[in-house]
Amino acid sequence: MMLKIKLNELLIPGICGLIAVLISVSLYADLTGRSGSSTEEAVGFITYRYRVAQRRYASRVIWEDVEQKDRVFNQDSIRTDDRSEAIITLSDGAKIEMDPQSMIVLIVRDKETIIETRQGSVLVRDAAGVQLKADIDGKTTTVRPEGDVRFTLHGSFVEVQGSAIRADGSRIKGTTQIRDAKASEIQNPFRMDSPGDNFRVFVTDSAEISFSWEGPPGQHTLEISNDRNGQDVIRTEKTRGNTSVKLPEGIYYWRLKANDQTSPVHKFRIIKKIGIETITPAPGSLIRLSDAAPYVPLRWTDSRLAVRYRVRVSHKADLSEPLIEKDLLRTGFSAPLGAGKYYWKVEAVGALTGSNTETALQDFTVEDTRNSRVEEKAAADDSQKDKAAANANQDEKPTIVPPALLFPANGQQLDMALLDAIPFQWRPVPDAERYTIVLYNGTAGRTEVFRTETTQPGFALRDLSVLDTGTFYWEVEARGKGLSAKSQGVFTIVLSAQPDKPTLRPQ
Repeated sequence: MMLKIKLNELLIPGICGLIAVLISVSLYADLTGRSGSSTEEAVGFITYRYRVAQRRYASRVIWEDVEQKDRVFNQDSIRTDDRSEAIITLSDGAKIEMDPQSMIVLIVRDKETIIETRQGSVLVRDAAGVQLKADIDGKTTTVRPEGDVRFTLHGSFVEVQGSAIRADGSRIKGTTQIRDAKASEIQNPFRMDSPGDNFRVFVTDSAEISFSWEGPPGQHTLEISNDRNGQDVIRTEKTRGNTSVKLPEGIYYWRLKANDQTSPVHKFRIIKKIGIETITPAPGSLIRLSDAAPYVPLRWTDSRLAVRYRVRVSHKADLSEPLIEKDLLRTGFSAPLGAGKYYWKVEAVGALTGSNTETALQDFTVEDTRNSRVEEKAAADDSQKDKAAANANQDEKPTIVPPALLFPANGQQLDMALLDAIPFQWRPVPDAERYTIVLYNGTAGRTEVFRTETTQPGFALRDLSVLDTGTFYWEVEARGKGLSAKSQGVFTIVLSAQPDKPTLRPQ
């Protein structure tokens, strides 16, 4: 009997401890795990986010912050915080613009997308193949947009602004309230011209917003508030015509009142643009290339509005005939540039019209100290060969000098996370008419993966599909006047960072 009691005393705490461990492991997996793996197809992207927006995967209970360019998946829940907003672009081009304190669930079923709104308000654009859905008190409201439609939950009813088709096939337009599955059109005596619903303006400070409308005769009251329900009114202006108001950065809502009649609510947004600046090279600086540092690092500051960065580098101050013109998702890369003076500029490209910013035009100079050392060594070698040739038999057959390999240096490590090409370079060979360059994958048993010919003492390999991490051998053969000579080198490829997410270009 005593033995059984002692066993129970040991067994029960052990079981409790095991349960605690399992719960902790499950919670940790939920905190760190992501069901949106690379094998799952994304249904869209976050194209714009202001302040706080979060996503919860269907198989998780933990919410996580989302950033611009993040992918979204089927059954994802997405929500915005107070004074925050987000725009989601679906794979078919439809756009979902979420108000502050809003929440939706994305459901893709039989090639049809359902936007289930659980809180707040959304505006959908280009959403011909989309359904808008909401459940209130056990009753479901479903509409199919015809054009741009705003869909707002008001506790006991749904308000629809725009033209749409209900589940029963009936068509609604204008402003409609749907309560207990019954639709009633709200008469609107105003035509609100400007600012339009979800209008955004990007400024460096404050903005003068022009309000224009048409309505019934007499005096009108313009209300500007911080919330859609008009409970936090910050400005009231009585007027008989159009007016303008200066406002700082923020999210605002406006409506009109006259003769006990009220217009629908339109939202507008004033967003402060923060410029970007180049970090390195410093303006007017001199960059000396060496075997240890064969690239020019280009870096710039981040922009919270950018979905990508457009970089241009040229020998000319007007950036015409650019040597580099590329779009990147990261805020820097290393450029394979030769000696000379360069001008460069970076543009932060936003997902929304008017959100682009750019750096000032900067310049720097590159000096390639590698070539001078190689040329000195080659000159010494040539001198020795000339002496040897003077002492050699005059009847000896002519030869051609093997090319001196400049880049990559023998044994050099290349980080392809920083490069978009490998600029192979070698010293020109006298009497050489053409060069054959061959690349071998040493990790795969010295297998040939690339071959080409050129008449220049260099070649930029841009087909990165032939590369992988590991050891590579390269060979350059100089040919001319029926003669040939070759040189061989070895280098290693590493990848310090994962590839960028796919670029989503604005429609």
